[in-house]
Amino acid sequence: MLQALVYPFAESPAAGQRQVVAPGIEWLRLPLPFDFDHVNVYLLRDGAHWLLLDTGLNAASTRDIWSRVLASLPGGGAVSRVVVTHAHPDHVGLAGWLHERLGARLSMSEVEWRTLSRRDTGHAARVAAYWRRAGAPAAMVEWACARPAATHAPLPPRAAFAFLHDGDTLRIGDDAWQVLFGRGHSPAHVCLYCVERAILIAGDQLLPGISPVVGIWEGDLAGPGEAGVDGAGVVGYGGCPVAAPDADPLRGWLATLDRLEALPADVLVLPAHETPFVGVRARVQALRERHQRKFARLLDLCREPQTTFALARALYPRHLSELQTLFACAETLAHTCFLHAEGRLQHARDGAGVDVWRAVP
Repeated sequence: MLQALVYPFAESPAAGQRQVVAPGIEWLRLPLPFDFDHVNVYLLRDGAHWLLLDTGLNAASTRDIWSRVLASLPGGGAVSRVVVTHAHPDHVGLAGWLHERLGARLSMSEVEWRTLSRRDTGHAARVAAYWRRAGAPAAMVEWACARPAATHAPLPPRAAFAFLHDGDTLRIGDDAWQVLFGRGHSPAHVCLYCVERAILIAGDQLLPGISPVVGIWEGDLAGPGEAGVDGAGVVGYGGCPVAAPDADPLRGWLATLDRLEALPADVLVLPAHETPFVGVRARVQALRERHQRKFARLLDLCREPQTTFALARALYPRHLSELQTLFACAETLAHTCFLHAEGRLQHARDGAGVDVWRAVP
């Protein structure tokens, strides 16, 4: 039997406060204005400088915290590099601002960098199409179209970035950190693993208490003229009929779990939400089991034709806010596309252009 998770730290730092988690590594918690109210970022000693990993939202309160933290860092707060795990706004939000303020190099995966520009192209049309194809009621479509897109501080030109690649070795101070790309939650999520210190900085890829949302999002819906459009939808990786470019994110996420499960059992995991923990293999097993239960429930529901929106409401029956409904639909769509690629779900579009899913007899 796998051991339960172990949490080495009895308390988490308050918002804007730092806590040492290992020699030369500090944990900073930044506030988020959501039900999930924080993101963890990390500061690593890099010789006489510091490396910052993730940045928080592009918000005045977050900028104020960074200004105070940087002024209080030993060594004058000189920063050598800002590493961004992935392109979600609570991680990349202030990368451009920190670069401009500090002159530090920026590093992330090139795929994640490209997603930032792709989301700005034809986004409003994609949002409306996404929710109509999901079979959402008019009120949800209206809310989604009126919702302002999350923004990040302006990023510098491409030349300011030192892109990271899966398998790279990043030297931070005296330590060698291996770059591991995770998929699913985002296309090329950067994790950092130090073999000698048995520490994994996991970002959103592996969290102790919740499963990161693995979804197909509004901005992922392929538009007319994009590669793979066949008139009825898009045939992308895994044969997903609705989205591009990462049309089967759940398959990539499950494959990443296999990579993480191969790490030593005693690795200290530093996640982007909740608290650091030990027990990577137990957590991987629990996450796999969760998704297998969801597959079984979806197949049972799809004995009769179902829209994506109806499936999301059935999978998450409690009352959801509009934002929570967005997460639920994105994750439901990723699961249906996975099962479609496995040949276990059929996909069609009804006369109104709504996606309909049904279990293969």
